[in-house]
Amino acid sequence: LLAVILRRPRLDVLMLRLFPLAAGLGIFLTLAYYSLDHFNPAQIAARKSLVAQYPHIELSSHGEHALALPCVVLYAAVVRVEHAPPSSADVGRTVGFYMAFFLALTHVNRWATGKWTYPIIDDVSEAGGTPARLGFFAFLVSLVLAFSLLAQRVLQMKAPATKKLH
Repeated sequence: LLAVILRRPRLDVLMLRLFPLAAGLGIFLTLAYYSLDHFNPAQIAARKSLVAQYPHIELSSHGEHALALPCVVLYAAVVRVEHAPPSSADVGRTVGFYMAFFLALTHVNRWATGKWTYPIIDDVSEAGGTPARLGFFAFLVSLVLAFSLLAQRVLQMKAPATKKLH
């Protein structure tokens, strides 16, 4: 929203380039949290056990996850597409780079702490070992990429039509 308010051309170009990734992650974050974590009985018990230390844990959990999707939709509604939106190849490279970095950090965290960042990774690993975990990661990357390409399509629809020269 800062790019919309400040009207800085370079910031606009950067935001257009990064919006598909941010949208893909925002859509994924909200949907994944409510489908995989929030209603998970183990996570419900874990949050309840922390209420004495963190009385607003439920509220903060919603604040961290529920607002991502509405923010993406709000930005998509107000963004001005005055520059060419990123190509599908640009989106693929941006998402691929970010997801490779994120998954590398996830594995470094596992190596350093002995725990996966998210309990669902333990569940998948216990159920099917390394092949299942790798398949799960591939599926997650594919989802983020699909959501990112959807956001790119929104930008393309908002872009002014270019005039063809005869």
